[in-house]
Parts: sequence; structure tokens; C-alpha cells
Amino acid sequence: MSLNLQGTEKAFESDFKKLPKIDVFLVSKFHNNFPFLGISKSTLELTEVFENLNLTVCLITESEYFHVVEVKRNLILVGIPRSPKLFKAMWSLKLPHPIAAWIVNVLEYVKISGIVVVPIVGLQSVLCKHLSPSIVKRIITLHTPYSKATVMQSLFHKIQKDSLAHGDFIVANSRTTFEKFELSSFSNVGVIPHFVARNLISRNSSKFENERPSFIWIGSLNYRKGVDRLIKLILLNRGRNPLEVVWTSTRFSFIYEYCLQGLSRLGFVRLHTRLSEDELVSLVGNASGLISTSRFESFGMTIVEAGLQGKGLVALSAPGVTETLPNKEAGARFYSKLTELNSFLVTSSESELVKMGKDSQIYCEANYGLEEISGKWKKLFLTLN
Repeated sequence: MSLNLQGTEKAFESDFKKLPKIDVFLVSKFHNNFPFLGISKSTLELTEVFENLNLTVCLITESEYFHVVEVKRNLILVGIPRSPKLFKAMWSLKLPHPIAAWIVNVLEYVKISGIVVVPIVGLQSVLCKHLSPSIVKRIITLHTPYSKATVMQSLFHKIQKDSLAHGDFIVANSRTTFEKFELSSFSNVGVIPHFVARNLISRNSSKFENERPSFIWIGSLNYRKGVDRLIKLILLNRGRNPLEVVWTSTRFSFIYEYCLQGLSRLGFVRLHTRLSEDELVSLVGNASGLISTSRFESFGMTIVEAGLQGKGLVALSAPGVTETLPNKEAGARFYSKLTELNSFLVTSSESELVKMGKDSQIYCEANYGLEEISGKWKKLFLTLN
């Protein structure tokens, strides 16, 4: 069933009542409009986990123009538009996003029961405050903690911290996130990593006939991802290894972008942006390994995605990165200095990198596969019922 409902909100809510019984509501500002955004990927893959547990999932997200309801097997997708009426409701209820206003209105109107999972910071506190625990069980999932470097980040950090008191259960995506949020004082908390789906269109033969192993770096051009470190690494390497850089966001990063474009003109690096998901997977498949220069990762989703394609990790030691692939046996090599990391790139052999890739793939399949992560969520749901 697929319905585009452009009538009154009450009519939409009435139609919402006709849907199958819903076990889990997954509330997210992002759906598939941001294919390289970690929170978008983890939200989509979390629906697969719940479906694997034979639960009917309702994913409530944004729709560009109109209300949308799509029913696909055990997944119900509800799209909420950013209409002026919803913005009015948002301000009157002092809710930070129109989706929050709509959800509070509809869930109270429909009188649902079940579990609500909220991964987005701006929605966590407000939804958990407004939704009665007698109606639903409220699970807050925590991803990347905000620092206090700017006024805006400090505000989001406060919202994140305030929301924790209003959840029936808190799920951190890693021990690193657990420690950053100082969750040891909470009794209703657990750690469940993301399930990461394996993309089956990977290529394992190189496009380029390289004499030296090639490496790929993927991420947003920002300080936390260590782009300044990446630029220094490229200058150290000076084209001795083919290096591919894929950036997924360039907001507020014009200096980094300008520097990388200059290095590209020198032939030290190949730059990629605005890739389709298939193109990105193919590019990873053609590389010999993945490079990480991050200062912090709550969960290394890109690291796991590359690992599932049989690619090992060469990285600077950093919280979260060393947790995702913890050691040499898991296909990772960690260094404290860029000179040491570059030395590995220059001296590594293809056979060594193939071995790293196999070790990484085995570790990722065992620790981040569908059945492993589904089992952890099943245990959590049993404790809530």
C-alpha cells in the first residue's frame, strides 16, 4: 500500500489507525536523502534488525512535499512534510522540529502502544517528555556526542544530557560513547553496536595497474575527522602510494577543500565527491586498504563497511577507532605518529594487506552482522516487556 495524503492532518491520523499493529516506532529526522550520513545509514539498518526479529516497524521521517505512507512487508514508512501548520504547532508546543509536534499529536490521538526508538538529538528530550511511559517504552539511542567547542555544540550537548533522564532505556552505540556520556551512573543503559549491512557489489580487482598498494580515505572535511592530519600525510607520502579521498560533506571546510585540490593538481591524491553508493562501494573494492586519521569516532561505520569488503584499516590511534577494529588480529594497524603510518603505507606488501582484509572481514561479520546485533536488541526488548 502506498498513499499520498494531502488532506487534513486529522484525516491522515484516521488513516494511520488502519495500519497493521505496530511494535516499534523508529523516529528519525533523516531517512534516505543523506546516503553517506552515518545517522541515516544506522537508522535504515536498524529497521532491518527489527524486521529480522519479526517486529512491525514504523519509520517516521521527513517527506519533502506531502504526507506519505508506504507499507512494505514489516516496514511502514511515514513521511511528514515541513508544512506551515506543523511549524505553528512546533512553536506553540515549544518543540524543536515539526516531526516532533506531529508525532506527539498522532501518537496521543491513535493511542498506540509499543516501543519508540529515537536516535536524533533534537527529538530525544521533547518526545520522551511528552510521551507517557504508560503508553510506550521510550528508548534513546546515542551516537556521536557533541563537544562544547562552540555555543551551538554546547547547546546540543545540554539537550543530549537532559534527554537521558526521560528515557526508559538508553542504548549507546559503543563503549566510547558510553564513557563520553558518563553513563555509568544510569541503571537503564546498555551498549549495542550498529548492524552494518554488507554490500554485495564490491569489486576486488583494481581499476588501476598500481605498482604500489592504493589506499582510500572517506569522511567529512572537518577537524574531528582529522583532515589536517590527512593533508600532512599526503605531503609525507608525495604520491608514492595511490591515495583516494572521498569527502561526504564540505560544510565550513573551504580551506581543507582548497588544500586537497592543490595536492590533487600535484598528482599526490585523487579526489572524489558526489558519488553514488554503488560508485563508492566500487572505489572501496578497488583499494588495498582504508586510512583513518580521525581524532574520535563514536562508531566506525565506514571502517566496518570497508572491513566487510575485505579491506584492512591503517589508522592513527583514536577513541572509537581502536574499539571498532581493536587489534592486529582484527585486521587493523594503529600508529601514534603520521611518519609511522606513512612508513607502513610505503613498505607494506599486497599480500600483507590481503591478509589484513581477510582478518577484518571475519571480525566484522562476527561482531556487526545481522544475527549478532538482532540478538542484542531481542534481549533488550525482553527486559522491557
